[in-house]
Amino acid sequence: MKRILVNLTAAILLAITFQSCGLFGSNANDPEIKLFPFSVDGKTGYFNLEGKIVINPQFEQGGIFNEGLALIKTSENKYGFIDEQGKIVINPQFKMASNFSDGLAPVVSEGGKCQYIDKEGKIKLTIDSADACGEFKEGIARIMLNRKYGFIDKDGKVIVKPQFDRAGDFNEGMAQVKMIIQDTDNKTVIPKYGFINSKGEYAINLQTYWTTSEYSSPFCEGLLLITDKEGKCGYINQEGKIVINPQFTYAGNFSNGLAWVLQGEQFGYIDKEGKFVINPQFNRAYDFASNGLAVVGQKNGDDEKYGYIDKSGKFIINPQFACASPFIGSVALASTDQKQLGIIDNKGKFTANPQFSCNIRVSELANLFYILKFTPYKLVESDYSNIHIVGRWKFSGMQSPQIDRMMAETDSKIASLEQSIASAGSNYSYGSELKTQKEMMESQKKMMNDMMDKMKAEGWIEFTNDGRYNQNMSGTEDGGTYSVNKKNNTLYTTDSKGKTDELLIEESTNDNLVLSTQKDSTKIMFTIDQNFRK
Repeated sequence: MKRILVNLTAAILLAITFQSCGLFGSNANDPEIKLFPFSVDGKTGYFNLEGKIVINPQFEQGGIFNEGLALIKTSENKYGFIDEQGKIVINPQFKMASNFSDGLAPVVSEGGKCQYIDKEGKIKLTIDSADACGEFKEGIARIMLNRKYGFIDKDGKVIVKPQFDRAGDFNEGMAQVKMIIQDTDNKTVIPKYGFINSKGEYAINLQTYWTTSEYSSPFCEGLLLITDKEGKCGYINQEGKIVINPQFTYAGNFSNGLAWVLQGEQFGYIDKEGKFVINPQFNRAYDFASNGLAVVGQKNGDDEKYGYIDKSGKFIINPQFACASPFIGSVALASTDQKQLGIIDNKGKFTANPQFSCNIRVSELANLFYILKFTPYKLVESDYSNIHIVGRWKFSGMQSPQIDRMMAETDSKIASLEQSIASAGSNYSYGSELKTQKEMMESQKKMMNDMMDKMKAEGWIEFTNDGRYNQNMSGTEDGGTYSVNKKNNTLYTTDSKGKTDELLIEESTNDNLVLSTQKDSTKIMFTIDQNFRK
């Protein structure tokens, strides 16, 4: 018999429904998960929560069902949607697509703009003024234009113009936003965080005292997890007031009135007043599910075993599993050997014997549906272009503000991860997860350093780029206005401080070119302007 491989990676890539609280918490609007994707020999199918295969493996990828439909990918790299019987209801035809939410799904066809379709596959909206679009949440969707984030309503009207460096989806009437501010020395970049309402007004003003993860959910049960400048975690309310002082090494979102926190080397749970309801005693802890149970890990000799506790901290299912998922209604996925997964009931008994090969980390399974629900900042990118440029950018002796910004943010994240690794202590699984993140950030930093070294040595960076039509002849970047002129097949851009960059055009499909508002050493964006001539 073939072993069945749980296809977590493909599910994460496709089940992209960022920014909504507690998939297994007390939110009555949480979707009911009936089917879960798995793969055999690289093909994805679905099994139900009784362990029975209901859709045979046949797709290249498959995501979690949302509003009765699941996003799938074919061997031709086209995206479409199936129903819970496995029938294709929207033919695979899109180059990019995301999940249904609020009755619509963002899609992009080959060479096309961002669009939204209904459950019959009919096009309901075409978004001309966006480079990327996200799912609708609370009737509002994120868009991105020239790397700035804004929002549209379900009529496709821009209700908050693109202006933010980062933005999350709307949840509980607000959306998290981030702005990068250039300090007066023009070298230091300062991230500021705040929240806006549906009118684009600040509900919580931008500030620097606390930060919030770009990859976490927003307000959950009225409270938001924050981190202060010393790296300690606390919570604010929807008025922006700190209600639980930053004091914890790590913390989670509130679910069923409780949040897990790390104090010292042990995890416990606090209430909304910051008081311990369950004292720190676990080697790892996760959110409470809607059935009132939470996965926790405890040391068992050299091993770590997982079980389930109730809201009093009492073990309802004793630690016995090598890995375990949150409960989905009355069942959960679990493994006794971290090799094969089965399905257990709320007493810890297997209702479907372990048969699905398990190739995921302990932390991934315990956070499984949180990860599936909260894949961060996923947008469907427009494929429309009407100009192609091949050229070189001459190095002027200074790094681009974007490179400075990226390097500073990368260094900050690496330093933060180093502190967290030290705080993790003997918590092996948590420490390993943090070390993996640190290695990824260090690899990103090396890539940027190598790029800058090459640029300094050769004096140029070559680029190839497709652009989109835009009427703007100039724009702003990091607070400075750039003007553009073209002479002898070379573009010259001058910022507000008089610094000039030279861009040699080697090939283009149109001579009427203007540098767009976004400019850095890795990607030079060009647009057409009818009023611009040689």
